[in-house]
Amino acid sequence: MVNKNLVDYYMSLPYTIHVERLEAWGYISYKASVLEFKNCEIITLTEEQAYSSIREIMRIWIKARLEHQDMPIPKPNEY
Repeated sequence: MVNKNLVDYYMSLPYTIHVERLEAWGYISYKASVLEFKNCEIITLTEEQAYSSIREIMRIWIKARLEHQDMPIPKPNEY
């Protein structure tokens, strides 16, 4: 079982969320990703969905990493 407080701690850190608009075959979608997390991304129909959904995906990604203790969680990029 993953410690909820530890997940909340990582969720509170200032990770870099990147949202980009995609166009293909006349359709528009939005891809959101967390730059520090490899393969932590989602494609949605609206920009608003991209921002809200990536937070859910981040939580799942962090929980999975914490369950497998040999998989580190990167620190946020600091500028």
